[in-house]
Amino acid sequence: MSTARGEAHAYIKVTARDLKGMNLPSAACAVVCDKYLKISARQSKALLGGAAWSALVERTPGSLAALAQLPYVRTVTVDRQSAWELSADGATAYIAAHGRPYLLRLMTGSDRIDYTKWNSVTIPPPPPASQIADLSQLAHP
Repeated sequence: MSTARGEAHAYIKVTARDLKGMNLPSAACAVVCDKYLKISARQSKALLGGAAWSALVERTPGSLAALAQLPYVRTVTVDRQSAWELSADGATAYIAAHGRPYLLRLMTGSDRIDYTKWNSVTIPPPPPASQIADLSQLAHP
């Protein structure tokens, strides 16, 4: 999300698959595919249905509530950070052992998701104007 003239904007990159999922004509792909749509923060919130990270995580298998039920195994180091290893039934979660207990890593079988960069990545700048789709072209292809 970026800010221009005090108003926050989000940029969403559109693919042919996205258009198909939105039941839009494939002809629109010539205008918007592989480009970014610039939308307001209000529009992006509406588009996501007000989804928040916590709501998303709690609806998925392996939610934080379910992870809290995993038995403690040991204290380990994950990305130079002390973590509690919790594990059962092929799922292993690593939770920060100091400060706020947030998820650092989740493993199921051979799949692994790392959360060690949480809140440390900077927001990218807006894409160049040449990569932003002009939605007015959709009305008059």
